[in-house]
Amino acid sequence: MSSREEIFAVVTSEVRALIISGRKPPVTLHDILKDYCEVVGEPLPFRRLGYRSAQDLLEATENFNFQTYGSTVYITAKSSAKSDHIASMVRQQKSSKSRGSRSRRTPQPRVFQNVAPAYQQQSYSQQQHQLWSQKQQRQLQQQQLQLQQQQRHHVQNQLQNQLQNQLQNQLQNQLQKQLQQQEENLKQQHEKELAKKKVQIETLQNAVYWHCKQKEEKQRQLKEIKEQDEKKLKEREQEIEKLEKELEHFKRKAEAKELLDKKLENVAPKIASNTPVLAKDNKQHKGENQATKKVEELEEVAPKIGYFRPSNGQTLAKDKKHHSKEDVHLDHFDICNMNGHSSGNGHGRTMAGKPPQRPILGNGAPHRGGGPGAAFDTPISSKNRGMQQRSSVNDRLKLQQQPTTTPVTANQTPMPVAVPITPPKTPETPSTKPNQRAPRTATKIPKSRSPSRFEFNSDATRDPIATLKAYCDFKNLEQPAYRIFENVDRTQIVCSVTVGACVYSCYPKEFTDEPTARTETARMAIEKIKTVESRQPLAICTLTDHEFIDGLYQELRQYPNGIIGHKLEEWYEQTFNHHLPSHWHDLVVESSKIRLEDNVHSLILLANDPASPKPNRAEFQRHEMPELRLPWMNEVDHSFERHHDWSMYITHCDSTKQVWARLIDQISSLEKLTMHLNKHVPARTLVTDPIEQNMYLVEVTEGWSRVRVLSVDAKQRTCRCHFVDFGDVAQFEFEDLVGCPPQFLMLPAQAICLGMYALEKFADHPHAQAVLLKELAGQRVVARILTTEKQFNELGGCAQGIWKDDRRSACLVGTLYDTSTVEDIHLNDLVANSISRNTPVPMLSPDQKSNPVLISHINEGGDLTVLLRNEDLKFVERSIANTVADIGEKHRVTYSDLLRDRLVFVCDESVEGLKQWYRGMLTTKPKNAEEETFDVYYVDDGRLRKTHISNIYRLEANNLALAGYPPLALRVRLHDVPDIVGDMLGRLRGLMPPRSEAILKVMDGSGSDKLPMVNVYVRGQDANAMYMCVNTAIQMEYEMQRHLASPPPL
Repeated sequence: MSSREEIFAVVTSEVRALIISGRKPPVTLHDILKDYCEVVGEPLPFRRLGYRSAQDLLEATENFNFQTYGSTVYITAKSSAKSDHIASMVRQQKSSKSRGSRSRRTPQPRVFQNVAPAYQQQSYSQQQHQLWSQKQQRQLQQQQLQLQQQQRHHVQNQLQNQLQNQLQNQLQNQLQKQLQQQEENLKQQHEKELAKKKVQIETLQNAVYWHCKQKEEKQRQLKEIKEQDEKKLKEREQEIEKLEKELEHFKRKAEAKELLDKKLENVAPKIASNTPVLAKDNKQHKGENQATKKVEELEEVAPKIGYFRPSNGQTLAKDKKHHSKEDVHLDHFDICNMNGHSSGNGHGRTMAGKPPQRPILGNGAPHRGGGPGAAFDTPISSKNRGMQQRSSVNDRLKLQQQPTTTPVTANQTPMPVAVPITPPKTPETPSTKPNQRAPRTATKIPKSRSPSRFEFNSDATRDPIATLKAYCDFKNLEQPAYRIFENVDRTQIVCSVTVGACVYSCYPKEFTDEPTARTETARMAIEKIKTVESRQPLAICTLTDHEFIDGLYQELRQYPNGIIGHKLEEWYEQTFNHHLPSHWHDLVVESSKIRLEDNVHSLILLANDPASPKPNRAEFQRHEMPELRLPWMNEVDHSFERHHDWSMYITHCDSTKQVWARLIDQISSLEKLTMHLNKHVPARTLVTDPIEQNMYLVEVTEGWSRVRVLSVDAKQRTCRCHFVDFGDVAQFEFEDLVGCPPQFLMLPAQAICLGMYALEKFADHPHAQAVLLKELAGQRVVARILTTEKQFNELGGCAQGIWKDDRRSACLVGTLYDTSTVEDIHLNDLVANSISRNTPVPMLSPDQKSNPVLISHINEGGDLTVLLRNEDLKFVERSIANTVADIGEKHRVTYSDLLRDRLVFVCDESVEGLKQWYRGMLTTKPKNAEEETFDVYYVDDGRLRKTHISNIYRLEANNLALAGYPPLALRVRLHDVPDIVGDMLGRLRGLMPPRSEAILKVMDGSGSDKLPMVNVYVRGQDANAMYMCVNTAIQMEYEMQRHLASPPPL
């Protein structure tokens, strides 16, 4: 049965029941529809079944009759066997009920009226008819009610059955879907496992193949090395034979000369007295002319003694050639010894074009003498050298530069200079012995290589066009391309010249003829090139604090009136050729060699008198205050591998190398001391002239505290004081200090200086102190001290650290734990992660504020990559320099390292003879282990370079602070300028070369994802020139070009 037929049956039964039991006949269609809506809960669904009215629907069932009287429609149900049976049952029920009801009725008193008999008979018949009709209606109503109840019960049963069937169908469908989903999941899981196994099998196959390939490569290398060694051995043997023959020749020559000397005693005594003895002691000749004259005199005597010898010219030529050969050989051997490696057979050309090998002697080998015997000892001593082992790909790719030492005379004072960024200590450049500082060396340029900078001589002013052409030939650039532009009135011309990627113009100068314009433009281009090449990028300061203070002090002694503070950075960069350290103010304040004086409008740095005594801060006044006894374990407990775990309270944090804390067991003693101080120091003994390193009392919010004076400024009557019980440092006036009575110095200084283990690289992090104060200050922790008692005593044995090179250095190193939770929290890791996470990403200041930047480079589309000039940039550059000094072979990346999304350390060798180091990130992960070249994006420079795997190192393993620092390179676009293409791009690069300073102002796009649109302001070629807007200059250039290119008006 379809759903339409089911709805017909339900509607028919409901309407039939309402007609039979609902109302007295005749029944209107309107009442039936109203009752149907009340009983079923919804109107008759004739529109859903496609009928225009309810009557059309009921007529379609063919179970009802309709009669229309006026506007009223009456409805009756058609009789059927089933309905007649039910109607008879209803009548029977009604009749029984009516009889029962009549039997229970109380008799009514009859009221007799005088009515006519005919009328009474008629009235009686009417009453009987009415009673009978009422009886029939009641029976019909009861039958209709029963029929309606039966129909409702039947409909409910049908609905329940339908619902049960639907639920069963839904459950079956759900179970089938679940089974299908499980089957699909199992199939996908099985496929994934198969894919993983395939990948594992491929990985193992690749590893086996790579292992076999490496094994074959090593065997091939060993074979090559063996062949090279055999070849070198043969060459050395030949060289030894040759030298032995020359030695015999020298012996014969010496014997012949001895015979000649004996004969000359009788034949030519005058000549013999003036002739030097030619013996084996290898004395130098006084002059070629004198030697020639003496040989001619000897030749006159030679025939008399019967000894044959070659002519004097041949002899002198041969001797001169031999001595020059010895000199070259000895010089080359000395250079090789000085650099820690030799060339095998003693000749410089033998190893030309081949990779350098591991040295046999190293830096610690004794330096051979420069005598004649050195030339003969070299091949023999190197004959027994064992076969060398090549440890990496870099050994076969790179050539070693040979540094030469720079002599320093006794009268010269060695000034500290910036240490260049050098490659790590590899087998090509072996490191020096521990605790031994290597001398600073300068790179020796081979004579065959041309200098890297073109020297402009006097011809540059006489013939600048030829000089510019020679410059392009020297730099391997295309020939200069000149372009001529006419002005508006066509009377004068403007010239520009393209040199490489830069365009130089003579504008605003104008000329009448083309040769003069070309000459002047070439002259201006030469001047700009000389200016740009003279402006070398400054290196970062990699000096230690002690070297910085010493160098600054030696230079300040030449200026009795001092250096003004706001000119210090410019003067220092010009004097030392590297940047000023970011923490120079703290170093100067804590130094005893330099003092600061405040003038009315500025700050002045002055060098102290060298004759003034220097206090020893490490040992000063220890007898006045006893040293704090630390809770070291005894040797028995420590031998059972128990750790020094101290419960401590963090009071202050300066850096990861200086965390100040107190022992919780000693807090009660400090509280008692503070209570006595507050009671017994009401009468102040004011201090008029404090002494450095003496103990005093100061009153703060919490009460009286003990402080030690670190430095005194007598002119300003202020001093820097260190709270010995808390660890922090503050500035006080003389009037704030009170003398400390001896009884308050009996308690040792309670603050202990700790260094956090493995966080040394975060010491100078510009955002570290805020995190340390937030995470550690005021916390109770357990410090696991990694320093032993023996090491503590060797480092100085002072709980508050020792002063070394005007800097405090902690004697204790430990790891901090928070044990207040269920699981112990490793605070060192927490601090390291928090510092990296809370380091802000560099952003340009919005709202057209000035942003001092360094121009990194300009891409082909004219977009600029810039670096904000702030402490973040200085920290990254300083960390890169320190990381280069510590990096080695063990930090080279492997294939598995490149699969992680982490920063790497890259050695860029794109510039010949120069190694530059950058932080980088791979643009895509390697596809297989056989890849050796990758696209690396320099995150602090903005460029993308192809890099070999031998030049990539792991950064996180060597410098965690640098690995977690956000990228510094920012890309911006010039605001409101036309497209920068062609000559304009070259001119823009010439105006803003790499590492040039500029000012940016964000004009649009500061808060969106698109590139910031900026205005750029730069100075001219002169350092004292005013700032100019690059955007306005570009607009004017384009406007002038359009104006010059347009035809003149008629």
